Amino acid sequence: MVPASGGSEGSDVIGSTSDWVDRGDGRRHAVVDVFSTDPFRGNPVAVVLDGDGLEDEDMAAISRWTNLSETTFLLPPTTAEADYRVRIFTP
Repeated sequence: MVPASGGSEGSDVIGSTSDWVDRGDGRRHAVVDVFSTDPFRGNPVAVVLDGDGLEDEDMAAISRWTNLSETTFLLPPTTAEADYRVRIFTP
């Protein structure tokens, strides 16, 4: 179990690095449960680890493909104070 950072108290992201899947384009992704410590009780969210270089249309297409309420894309930060940037898409 990988602890969620910045989540609500007691929430965990269910999964491990072995759960990350490569769709064949070199971008690893996973579906994780958030807002619950119990597997399959939280909100399933798709996370794409490397969203850099994807256009809005690409992110929207991936979001439709996952068919979840939210798909998140991790990106490099745009300011020195940040560790990363996140974009969230809905189908």
